[in-house]
Amino acid sequence: MTEGDADLPEGYADSWDSDDGVFHIAIAGNRTEWEHYLEAEGLTDRICLVEFAYSEQELRSLSHEAEALTTNWGSGGASTGDTWAGVLNVYVDWLDVDRRAELADFSAANGEVPVVGHAPVEVLDDTFAAYEAAIAGATAELDPAASLAAACGPVRFSSIPPDFDEFPALDAEAEQALAELATGEETSLEAGFLEVDDRTWSIAHRSDTELILFGRDADPAAVITDGAVYARFDRSSADEPFGPSGWGGCWIQVESATYGNASIAFDTTRPPDPSSTELPLVINERNCASGRAPEGRDIVPVVTEGDSQIVIVVLVEPAGEADCPSNPWHPITVTLDSPLGDRTILDGHTSPPGTFGEATPGEHG
Repeated sequence: MTEGDADLPEGYADSWDSDDGVFHIAIAGNRTEWEHYLEAEGLTDRICLVEFAYSEQELRSLSHEAEALTTNWGSGGASTGDTWAGVLNVYVDWLDVDRRAELADFSAANGEVPVVGHAPVEVLDDTFAAYEAAIAGATAELDPAASLAAACGPVRFSSIPPDFDEFPALDAEAEQALAELATGEETSLEAGFLEVDDRTWSIAHRSDTELILFGRDADPAAVITDGAVYARFDRSSADEPFGPSGWGGCWIQVESATYGNASIAFDTTRPPDPSSTELPLVINERNCASGRAPEGRDIVPVVTEGDSQIVIVVLVEPAGEADCPSNPWHPITVTLDSPLGDRTILDGHTSPPGTFGEATPGEHG
């Protein structure tokens, strides 16, 4: 009898010899079926059955699912199944909101198989159910409005509007990485449009394995009107030099870490009233939503009021897995602290804020 024997009952988990000469088979299937099998094979007195919660095949299959799930994550991931403990271990370096949602869906689809999640989400009893709850709780604690930040591609600023001088200048390590991007045999032609020598570069982010540089024109106004550039580098360990992994142009956007942006326009069917604090608008969700309006999902207007202008950002709770046809314009009403008056209304999704257009609910963007 071997593990690969096609005639074995389902649920084989493991097997081993003991010092007393008894052979043990761990099973996670129908015990009665296994007893009948051993009796038929004349092995009842020679083999001891031990019951495990999950078979090796179940955990291996689940492990493959987890590895497939984490393959495309920026941080990567891995998983291992421990048959003896009946536990699946999922290892990830970090989890952003989208990845939390993916892992939550994966966890929920696999019942109560125990899992140990090695990631920055606290799990107390290491079960899929607890892991899903921890993920949901961690996500719920992230206020979409509080997480607003100005970003240019992978470069994130600590203030709105962004301070272009907040990042430190290049040091020797960063200069070496940028030189490799500009002159390397595999990157120089593709990266030529970055005009490396004509820009002021700074270090937007650095860890042991990742480096992100921000390149801009010396004139801050040119960054706003013409855009900027970024360059990303990575390495396996701190002992290696950084190698280019991505680069491109970017425009400064104001984004939330948890919710997606929506384009904003005046509602042609509901003109604004200067004497009212109720401001009618329409929004068009920028994220994929299968062409559906965001009804039943959270819509968060973030309003900054001044004496002469009002800046508005509208955030929309993600729709989850969705196709990407055009989304419809959807009416909302924003409540101001004081009557509109003659103040200018600006769209705060860009830096600097932009002006509104006009749209009618029901139209597609």
